Amino acid sequence: MLAFRGLRGQALAYARIVCVVLPAFVIFGYNQSNIGGVLDFESFTKTFSLIDTANTKETVRMMVAIYTIGCLVGALACPQFGNRFGRRWTLVGSAVITTVGQVLQSSSFSLTRLIIGHIVSGIGVGNINSIVPVWQSECSPKNRGNNVVILGTFVATVKVCGGCALASWINYGLGLIPGKAISWRIPLAIPLVFTSIQLATAFSFLEGPRWLVQNGRLEDATDAKAILENLHRDSEVVARAMLAVAVKFSAQMTGTNAITYYAKTIFQKSLHFPSRQGAVLAAGILSWKIIASSFSLFTIDRVGRKPLFMVASRGMSLCMTCMAITASMIAHPAAGKAATIFLFLYFMFFPVGFLGANFLYATEIASQDLRLFNFVIAEITTICFAQIGYRTYIIYAVIAAFVLPLV
Repeated sequence: MLAFRGLRGQALAYARIVCVVLPAFVIFGYNQSNIGGVLDFESFTKTFSLIDTANTKETVRMMVAIYTIGCLVGALACPQFGNRFGRRWTLVGSAVITTVGQVLQSSSFSLTRLIIGHIVSGIGVGNINSIVPVWQSECSPKNRGNNVVILGTFVATVKVCGGCALASWINYGLGLIPGKAISWRIPLAIPLVFTSIQLATAFSFLEGPRWLVQNGRLEDATDAKAILENLHRDSEVVARAMLAVAVKFSAQMTGTNAITYYAKTIFQKSLHFPSRQGAVLAAGILSWKIIASSFSLFTIDRVGRKPLFMVASRGMSLCMTCMAITASMIAHPAAGKAATIFLFLYFMFFPVGFLGANFLYATEIASQDLRLFNFVIAEITTICFAQIGYRTYIIYAVIAAFVLPLV
């Protein structure tokens, strides 16, 4: 996995600030003030005959508003694209969208085309300014990560203001050319310089390690982490960081959050208990979770972390397997009661092995607190139960079984 011109660690972080962070926020600031500066240019007014002196202020408000709305749409869409396609592809796609918007604006001969271009560029800029801070934060080296993040934030703040100032000075200079179309077309095309920098350099930088882990690319995440931290790939620190991620994954993806979030739904819909009885069982199992978690106080130091992980993962996998079997036979009168027993047993194994130990273990072996996958569980659990029913428990059983060789 190659980094920008072979750079590593702090030097790579600074290069990313110059080539990615700086252009992102200059574009944002520049576009905020640019359109207002060209509205009263003679050539601009003649080209877009609907804009005249009487309604210039209203036009300014409209252009700023639609750009802001475009930025909002782009920012709201960014998490979907960023999590699916990665930070680099999202940035490149956003830069392409911004480029299309700026080309539409700078080559416009109608007000409709100008407005469409302004909206399109707003969507692109909103995406850019949402994904860049996430990418920068993920890739900042931890030994001086706070300094790099702070520097990136400082650059972002200054360059937003700098972009506004740049637009004003360019508009001032080109405003000295009366009646020429270049007096407003060039200012609207200037952001193409900054999107070109991003398009040319985005894939020279490493993908965010967190995204790589979320998408199962652990080898690439290890390589990226080593380069970002300026460590050897097989460094103990890198191995520990990846192990911390794996432990967190195990804690989140083996069924505990699904039961915690949707205990009442599971008892009522999956195990077919009456409404009130299901509510009581849901409250009871979550109360039992509290009691069971106290067991770890007596075992975590005496037994050790790894043995607890191994016993817990084996027990959790067995309980989820039995849950799948009993839930598949739910028409049998005793199936619901048997499934309930396995649920309570599950919540005996999980707190002892993972509820406290995973936080402690991750803190002991890595300096970063890595929390992932809660949102995924909350989103997909009800869908899984609706679409595949008892087979959801099989998924959790397999994941729990996978933890054993991992530990």
